[in-house]
Amino acid sequence: MPPRPARRLPAGRTCSPARQQFRPPRHTEPPPDLRADAESTERARKTIDGLPQTLDAVAVVQFSRSMTTERLVTFNRRHKICGGADVSYIYSPYYYDDSSSDPRVNAVVWNRDTTQQDSWTDVAYQCETEPEAALAEFRRWVGLLDDGEDLGVFELNYEWLTEAVGEGVVHGLVVDRWKLADLRKLLDDPEVRTVHLADVAFDLGQIG
Repeated sequence: MPPRPARRLPAGRTCSPARQQFRPPRHTEPPPDLRADAESTERARKTIDGLPQTLDAVAVVQFSRSMTTERLVTFNRRHKICGGADVSYIYSPYYYDDSSSDPRVNAVVWNRDTTQQDSWTDVAYQCETEPEAALAEFRRWVGLLDDGEDLGVFELNYEWLTEAVGEGVVHGLVVDRWKLADLRKLLDDPEVRTVHLADVAFDLGQIG
């Protein structure tokens, strides 16, 4: 099957007569299952421990509970996470119910470079406090849309986006080119439920 062509997110109001009627369920978090969380954390720890710690990884850091911006800034400071192009914020989780005919809805993952080319505002990103500026820019972008926006081509939903903006919480991080050793340290933090590895590779730039 040929790859799907890349599609560009809308930069502003481009109203379409197509109106999405489907509304995914509200973002609700089940009560914490400490045993399941501990098992998930331990599985991730064993996976990472079985690999060379110097490998670069693409991974999803899943939080135990969704984080407000204030809590995430504290988390970043605790782990000296400075944000940047290699850190993206999950403002809305992926949704798909295979028992119904409702369309799937992509996760909303936001990076500081998402709207860089389309933004006339000077967004000030400052290391550990980057989540504050990222949320402000995400809200600005969603504010440019309306409920007539045809977002189905991106497997997104206007109500889903506006709800994520209103909640303003982060469910996890997508990190790129992080060392496994650094990801392993995050698993010792109770704020982290698990780490899902998407890809690992040697840093060829360090060879030779």
